Amino acid sequence: MTHPAPTKDTAASIQEATAYDVANIAKLLEEWIPSAGIAYPEVDKNSLCQWVLDTIVNGKVFLAVKGGRILGVLGVTVDVFPWNPYKKVLKDSFFYVPNGQRKLGVGDRLMKEAQAMAADFRVPLFMNIVSGASPDRIDRFYQIKGGVYLGGTLAFGFEEQEGSHG
Repeated sequence: MTHPAPTKDTAASIQEATAYDVANIAKLLEEWIPSAGIAYPEVDKNSLCQWVLDTIVNGKVFLAVKGGRILGVLGVTVDVFPWNPYKKVLKDSFFYVPNGQRKLGVGDRLMKEAQAMAADFRVPLFMNIVSGASPDRIDRFYQIKGGVYLGGTLAFGFEEQEGSHG
């Protein structure tokens, strides 16, 4: 999927995805997975579409859309704390805004939708940033967004892709 260059007009609408959006969301996420800077396994398209559909059915998927194009996506589901099944938490399943769209505020608007949903449900929102970016850059992202950094994902057995720290 090609994405338009950023423009001064940032009026993307935020919409809730439906099952009709699965194929277009999957195309966008197919772009994200290799761009994460981690040598993830290749994408199985059927499994990817099922993951997106499961997130739509069991949670919500927010889309930033402009001119019929998806500029960013954030999927969330309600889960429970493993040590207390009576206390719920809203967790992201996937969150991706292509590089060319990031300076338009699309990611911020998607995150605000998820924060509003968490507030409506009166539960915390956990966002897990999985990327090959440097820990300092990820930490700065959390600080700018006003979140509380709870640590990262420690992964073994993945090769870094060249140019992933930036």
